[in-house]
Amino acid sequence: MWDNCRGWGCQKNTEPVNKHTLQFVSVFALPTILIVVGLFTASPLAVGSLILLDAATTTVRMLFERLAARHRPDESPATGGTRPLEPLYETVTDKRGRVQLHARLPPVYPRNVPYVLELWPVLLFVGVPTALVWGGIGVPAGALGGVAATAAPLVVARQYTVVRARMADETYETATSRTVRRTREFAYLAVVTAVGGPLVWLSEPTSGPLVAGVILFGIPKLLFDARDAGSSLWPLSFDPTAGDDARTPVTDTDPTAPPKTTPWRRQFSTQWRVVRRVGVSDGVTYSILSIVLSVTVVGGTGLFWLGSLWTTLVAATVAALTVTLATIAITFTIHWFGAANEQYRVYDDCVVGYDTFLEEPQWRVSADEITGVTRGDTRPGIRIPKLLDTMPYSEYPVVIERGENDPIEVEKLADPEGFADAVRALRRGTLDTSIDARTRE
Repeated sequence: MWDNCRGWGCQKNTEPVNKHTLQFVSVFALPTILIVVGLFTASPLAVGSLILLDAATTTVRMLFERLAARHRPDESPATGGTRPLEPLYETVTDKRGRVQLHARLPPVYPRNVPYVLELWPVLLFVGVPTALVWGGIGVPAGALGGVAATAAPLVVARQYTVVRARMADETYETATSRTVRRTREFAYLAVVTAVGGPLVWLSEPTSGPLVAGVILFGIPKLLFDARDAGSSLWPLSFDPTAGDDARTPVTDTDPTAPPKTTPWRRQFSTQWRVVRRVGVSDGVTYSILSIVLSVTVVGGTGLFWLGSLWTTLVAATVAALTVTLATIAITFTIHWFGAANEQYRVYDDCVVGYDTFLEEPQWRVSADEITGVTRGDTRPGIRIPKLLDTMPYSEYPVVIERGENDPIEVEKLADPEGFADAVRALRRGTLDTSIDARTRE
């Protein structure tokens, strides 16, 4: 299924999979587990905790599935009205290549990261109020106990069966990152969890009322899980857009393929120090925006629902710390994928951008396309008010002009002047072809 792959744990997976069995397990596993735990423990706390665990792991799995979609949508990723996100998205939007985390999982594509991040309004404005609804109800009766602890891994493992069922019908191979998991599916999951979950959370600590609450919660959740796993109970129709394919094998006719008959004459790399500084600085800047949004939503919803200023302050503080750490980590990772492993190789007749981690050429410019080489006047990183642009970068990008085509900006270089001189020499036809960078550098 996954031939010609590169990355961690990569090998062809030929193990046959019974799709219908996986779908059956994916759909009926959760209600069965909840009913069994309810009968044996009569604990609303145990059953409710498993519902929350399933909602959290389902959200993470659906985000992962957006990363695993093979095709890119024709539309650009949405910024949710936040234009400073555009430079961050552009860091990886055109990235070629994929990462195979494990042979039993679909590969993920760094270029799909913006289509995951575009869901932040849903996760913030729907997910946070959902969490506050549960938090405002209070701790229910009962205890977790050994039965719930034993059932928790089964709830998590259910997500794996969904992924395997989708792999069996090649959903990830045919879908785009938007069609594989649409925005409304995240909203539906939040609504079911916020409305149906409290029916269990508020149940009496006896088996009868608790199982009745599980059944009332389970009806809409069962329909969601059926659609989630691709079951015929509520089939999901895909209309994937076969956009630019990140997995297209590099061939001699590929416009980004490097020459196979000649070595590269000069090779230039990005500077890790600059990548790190830009990633951290952008992460801090984005975290300021994240804190403002999260504290506003948590504070407003918390005061309305919780009715306690102190509890709301605690919730807002936790939200601020969480989004700060998450934002910096995500931003840094995107910059790492976008530039940390880039190499720029100058051949006898072209320049090729190559990613050494993904082992894929990213772009190619032939010598006759180059109309000029200049040094850019913008610093790498977020281009928003100077008050938030605090890092004094001196490594400006090299801009390769291509006539009427869009120019290529090469940022964060360790030797920008040397790269610019090499490209100018290539354009003039004075590049030293006696140099073989594979043995010299």
